[in-house]
Amino acid sequence: MHDFLSTVHEPSARSPGLLTVEGNHRVGCSTRDGKASQTRIRHPIPWSPRPGKAAAAPRPSPVTHPFEDVDGLPATAGPDHVDLLLFHQPYSEYVSGWRAMEEAVDAGKVRSIGLSNFSAAKVREILDVARIAPAVLQVEAHPYWNQHALKTELADAGIVFEAWYPLGHGDKTLRAEPALTEPTTRYGKTAAQVVLRWHLQEGNVTFPKTLNAQHMADNIDIFDFALTEEEMTRINALPQKPYHAIPDEPPAYVTIPMDYSNQS
Repeated sequence: MHDFLSTVHEPSARSPGLLTVEGNHRVGCSTRDGKASQTRIRHPIPWSPRPGKAAAAPRPSPVTHPFEDVDGLPATAGPDHVDLLLFHQPYSEYVSGWRAMEEAVDAGKVRSIGLSNFSAAKVREILDVARIAPAVLQVEAHPYWNQHALKTELADAGIVFEAWYPLGHGDKTLRAEPALTEPTTRYGKTAAQVVLRWHLQEGNVTFPKTLNAQHMADNIDIFDFALTEEEMTRINALPQKPYHAIPDEPPAYVTIPMDYSNQS
């Protein structure tokens, strides 16, 4: 365990095989022989950006030849394949973008595909046309925003929920909630560990970010206790409000050209 934590503590270590598409461009990485390498989709939904650029626009052209501009994705699944490809923002031509992602699965470049920050209505738009259903929906989720309403709306879709801001964006007010602090005494755990255990029992996938080796060890050490039904109910009764609301229409930053050509 110590060797593993030391390895993932290195700044170059990234989540293996994870790639996200930012509405119409990519950010992420894949791995080769345990080392992180950049994998780039410059514009899976084609505009006419200059080579090496990633552009965003609210009304791009439909996909006609998807993934012609894929850098670093293998032709067949292997050591360098992408395990999970996420469509990160629910803007632009995301329906035709989804078809492009399905073709990447067909081509063996990607194993699983999913969505991020999509509302239930927009997920349904994808489900209505999808040959391959989204495996994952990545959304803000924590005890202050438990996403129960969204989960109820998509209960029949078989989608796994993946949480960003799983610890409430480091909110000290959240960690000081009695619903979280009282179990810390009972189980000898931190408030962060109680939150991660709550996620586990909620069925959420989490990737709590830290470069602190002790925090990494603490984040893994949540499998030797379980919250009671009463404790879960108290946590789920906390007032609900997201830290970051996702608008239905694309915000201004989505239309700003982004240059990822020199991103390490």
